[in-house]
Amino acid sequence: MEFILGIIIIPGHPIPAVRMTQNEAKLMRYGRHPTNKNLQQKYDRIKRYLDYKDHVAWTAKSQRVPYSEKKMRIEIDVYTAGPDGDWDNYGKSICDALQGVVCRNDKQFKGGRVDIYSCPKEQERVEVEISEV
Repeated sequence: MEFILGIIIIPGHPIPAVRMTQNEAKLMRYGRHPTNKNLQQKYDRIKRYLDYKDHVAWTAKSQRVPYSEKKMRIEIDVYTAGPDGDWDNYGKSICDALQGVVCRNDKQFKGGRVDIYSCPKEQERVEVEISEV
């Protein structure tokens, strides 16, 4: 039997996960930007992703979703005006953002789903339901 731990509504344009090295993430966190124009676009995507992770974490905190050490299931509905990313990258961005807020590690998510829906730009959001299993 599942117990619903919380529902999170994340307003705004959803951002899929961006693959990056640990060094690239550290450079972004400490505000160092590349001077090479070829790398600048990648760093802009990384910065946007990291900012979105912070937005998701603060939204979960503000909506008072409780922390759990148990195994969980996550269901994610992505409402976006345009195709930005693959379903797995949306799931990764949300699960990564919830580490330390809802769970110790995103490995606690033992199952889930991600669905993507089209919507008008002003209605973009992500709806997340987290259950203990």
